[in-house]
Amino acid sequence: MIRKTCLTAAFLCAALSTTAFAAPKVVTSIKPVDSLARAVMKGAGTPDLLIDSVQSPHRYSLKPSDAQKIQDADVIVWVSDEMEIFLADAIKSLNPKVLSITMEDEEVPHGEDDHDHEKHNEEHAHEDHDHEKHEHEQEKHDDHDDHDDHEGHHHDKDVHYWLNPAHAIELVEKLEHELSEIDPANAKLYSKNAHALVEELHDLDHDLKHTLAAIKDKPFVVFHDAYGHFVERYELNMAGVVTLAPNKQPSVKRLNEIHHLLEEKKVKCIFSEPQFPSKTVERLIEGTPVKAGLLDPTGGTMDKGTDHYIKMMKAISNSLVTCLNS
Repeated sequence: MIRKTCLTAAFLCAALSTTAFAAPKVVTSIKPVDSLARAVMKGAGTPDLLIDSVQSPHRYSLKPSDAQKIQDADVIVWVSDEMEIFLADAIKSLNPKVLSITMEDEEVPHGEDDHDHEKHNEEHAHEDHDHEKHEHEQEKHDDHDDHDDHEGHHHDKDVHYWLNPAHAIELVEKLEHELSEIDPANAKLYSKNAHALVEELHDLDHDLKHTLAAIKDKPFVVFHDAYGHFVERYELNMAGVVTLAPNKQPSVKRLNEIHHLLEEKKVKCIFSEPQFPSKTVERLIEGTPVKAGLLDPTGGTMDKGTDHYIKMMKAISNSLVTCLNS
């Protein structure tokens, strides 16, 4: 009897000890931010990922199991309400009091990148003005198609923040601070993990700068406008984008414009994405010397994990170098 009581007491103490140090329930939206959250939380807990597939966040629809995850979450880590449009309303309706950690307020680091970012925006603003003027001269049907291309896209605000390691570092530091505030029992572990991850991200940034320097002047075109932060960080020569709204097929007029751009800018490569059909890119390069490549801005084809972010960034770099140097 005494032995049984002692065993019961020991079991209860172990259970209470485990509960006391339980990490908060964290839900993440896409694999890149999930990877950063996993690395910070390593040893304390594991986040639940919503989009664990190749599917684009631009086209994603919540499943019932996703809704339950959101409802049960203590923390949700995502990019912004302009990236995961499906998530903003879901949080408001399912869990309005949840701690929401986003990349929305991250800024481009001060220095040359700031200047380049402003110049980039001015150029886009000028192009948009000319493009809008040109649209008014077209037939009504073409105007409608081009309106669809522009719908839901903002040239002056690229929300793909994670493609700049400097923004990833800012998110890691934010995660460390917020998780430590609500889970002080694991604060030292979050701090240790975060500091180690920041060092890895600094090394990654240094390696990418070195690797991409060899192709910085070679012009290329991407499928959709997701790479502004990456291009600015590494001073690359992105000549244009195929579609301005990834959830819609580009109009015939838009495709003709891109075809002209390929020749005018002497583009070497055009990159499709696994989240979208590649037929458009195949049509564009037919009969031209332009080569086709593949970029995956969310690493959707890769397994989730603490090393996902670094692998994804290196894969983007390697794809660019392989195609542009071929």
